[in-house]
Amino acid sequence: MNYLLELQEFVIIFQIITAIIGSIFFFKYKNATLKYFLIVLWYIAINDFTGFILKSQFNIDSVTILYNIYYLIVFNCYMS
Repeated sequence: MNYLLELQEFVIIFQIITAIIGSIFFFKYKNATLKYFLIVLWYIAINDFTGFILKSQFNIDSVTILYNIYYLIVFNCYMS
C-alpha cells in the first residue's frame, strides 16, 4: 500500500469538508473580515485537488506552476 497516497487523499477530503462546513456557517461571520478566509479555504481545496488529479491521473510530474501561484495567493491573503 502506498501510505503517502492515502494521506494525500485524506488531506484533500479534509480540506473539502472544512470548506463545506465553512460555507454552511457563513451566515455567522458574513459581516466580519473573516468572510474572505472562506474563499481561501475553497481555493486551497480546489488547488490541491487539481494538483492531485494532474499527478495521479494524467501522470504530470511537475505541477510547480500550480503551487507557485498557490503560494502567491495564500501569502497575499494572510498578509492583508
